[in-house]
Amino acid sequence: MLDEVAAQAGAAHDEAGALALLEGWSDTDGKVAPLKTLQGLIWAGGYASGELHGHVYADVPPALEHWKARGVGRFISSSGSVAAQRDWFGHTAYGDPCPLLDGYFDLTTAGPKTSPESYDTIARELGHAPDGLLFVSDLDPELDAAAAAEWRTAAVRRADDEHAAVPGHPAISTLTELLSGT
Repeated sequence: MLDEVAAQAGAAHDEAGALALLEGWSDTDGKVAPLKTLQGLIWAGGYASGELHGHVYADVPPALEHWKARGVGRFISSSGSVAAQRDWFGHTAYGDPCPLLDGYFDLTTAGPKTSPESYDTIARELGHAPDGLLFVSDLDPELDAAAAAEWRTAAVRRADDEHAAVPGHPAISTLTELLSGT
């Protein structure tokens, strides 16, 4: 972990210095790989003990099943590590939807979700033209980055969501709205 912190910070740190950096990144919700790796390691224990559960909405597993049955690829891109994503999705109130997913992307495999280059990387990895891919998110900067990389986008605005509408992105309240035509 010290090596990862040093690589991210651009300088070596002792344990106390690395801890201070990790705490600072955590306090600012930093989307940096060393922090996300550490969080994933910590959370893994909580998932294994049953103390933590990954949150997904009730419409997610049926939508994933629908797309899987039709041969539509289903991937997750998160600032959380791939291991943390697998733990999150592997421990939901609706069981384990991981078998319904084709793969995962994180900061180390794709880059930050606010960077158009990250979506270029994912499109290359998947072997698809960007305009044939759909990115769904509730965060404006991520949607803007995906659109800048020529992906189709959909802004999720759940009934309990406090976010405002996102100009330039069609809004949906559930994944069910995306199922027609697929």
